[in-house]
Parts: sequence; structure tokens; C-alpha cells
Amino acid sequence: MDRVLRVVMMAALLLNCGPSGDRVLQGERISIVEESGWGVENVSLAPDGRWAAVAATRGEPSAFRLFLLDLSRDAAIEAKPSWSARGQLLAENRPGTMALEWAADSGSLRFPAANVSLGHLTRNFKTMTVQEQSGVATGSRAWFTVSLEEGTVGMLELDESPEALRRPSPRPHAIDERVTARLHSRGAFDLVDSEGGRRTIAEFRSSISIDLVSATISPDGQWIGVTLAREAFGSLGDRGFVVRREDGSLFRLGDQIYRPLRFHPSRREVFGVSQESSGRAQLMRWRF
Repeated sequence: MDRVLRVVMMAALLLNCGPSGDRVLQGERISIVEESGWGVENVSLAPDGRWAAVAATRGEPSAFRLFLLDLSRDAAIEAKPSWSARGQLLAENRPGTMALEWAADSGSLRFPAANVSLGHLTRNFKTMTVQEQSGVATGSRAWFTVSLEEGTVGMLELDESPEALRRPSPRPHAIDERVTARLHSRGAFDLVDSEGGRRTIAEFRSSISIDLVSATISPDGQWIGVTLAREAFGSLGDRGFVVRREDGSLFRLGDQIYRPLRFHPSRREVFGVSQESSGRAQLMRWRF
């Protein structure tokens, strides 16, 4: 009987994470790489909405691949590395796609050859405040580049030019500076609009420990993609939400969502990386 009661109580805890009345969206899995051992690591959308750059990694032996997803037909094309790029990937096989940069015309992209970690918020429960720690880049000062011209994907090239080596190492933020969190307890915080007089956008409450992991704002500024870490006798994986910035209404995307969510620049779509029950990370799209 005690075991049954514990199971029922745990189920109640897991369901209670976020504002009441949230609507659940069913995601659509987009196939990128099917070979055994490979999983999606990160996604970034081009400014014109035509392409998504998708990084894929393999654990054993460690390896990296970059795919360009043509969103007009959901077709993934691999950017094959040049000879010099292949050598760099053998030396350091976790480049910094978390800091990927698109050209304004979406005609090319670049990212550091160094590994780049995301920034994060730290919680101080003595003062009930949060502080952001910036991301860190470790490794080579070179950059990778890919050209996209007339719908074709160029090679993954290594840029070791003097200009590239002088370029400052990026320190990407997982939490957009236009929002922050206001702590109440380990299981309660408010998502706060830093630009709107620090007004509360949405309240997140749970019987388990929750923490703001990422918050990205859509290009039109109207929506926020949020992921929350959940802890109850160990990590429960991140849960994702899409929040309307104006009034805090939201959609719940599901559990086991890793990395920040990325919005399409002109359609009500958001992309993210979700871990399946098998442990494999896949690219997902939610329409809202």
C-alpha cells in the first residue's frame, strides 16, 4: 500500500509544473540522421526562414556532423567537411554551434571551432535572487564556415585567417536579457519582463524543484520559448513551454527537451531537441 501511495504522490508531483490551464502541443519529429549512435545536438534557424542548421553528435567514438535542413521540403543536406576542417574535427570534435552566426541575407553561416558552453542562471536562496553566468569558449580560435548559394549547401570550411583568429570568442546566453526570473522558493518562480517595468509574465509553481534553464524570444518579440529543469530525487529532464509575452498564456511542449527553443522567423513554429525514451536526441517542431 505504501508503494502505491508513493507512486500516486510522485505522479501528482510530476504533473504539477507550470501555470494551470496550459495546453499541450503535439510535436512533429523531423528526420535528420538515422545512423546508430547519432543524435541531434542543436538547431539554429536562418533569418529568412529557409534553412535550419542542425548539429549532430555521436558519443562513442566522438564525432560531429552539420546538416542544413531545407524547411521548404524538410530535406536535410550534410555540409561535408573540407580536408582542413576534417583535421580540425579530429583534433576537437565538439565545435561551438551554440554560438552559430548567420549572415543577414542567410547566404552563409559560421561558428567557432572551439567548444562553446551556454550561459546559465545561478540561484541564491539567501537573497532570493538570480544571477546570470556567461558562456565559456575553450579551444581553437579558428572558425568554421558554410556557404549557401542558390539553394545549394557548400562545404564545411575551416577559416584560420587573421581576421577570424582576432574575432572575439562568443559567450552565448541561454536566457535572453529581456527576461529574467524572480525567485519565491525552489519550486516557484516568476518569469519577469526586464523591458516592461519588471512585470510578471507568467508564474511557474511546482511541488518539486524547478529552475529556469533557457528563455528565447521570437523574432517578433511576442513569444518566449522556455525550458525548465526539474528535480525530484534526481533529474527529471527539462520541460518546454511557449509563453505569450503579453499575457502569460502558454502551450506545454512536453518533457525531455534539451537546448534552447528556436522560433521560425515568420511562422508560428518553434524547434527544439527532445530526447526519446531510447535516449536518442531528435529534432522536433511544434506549431502553435
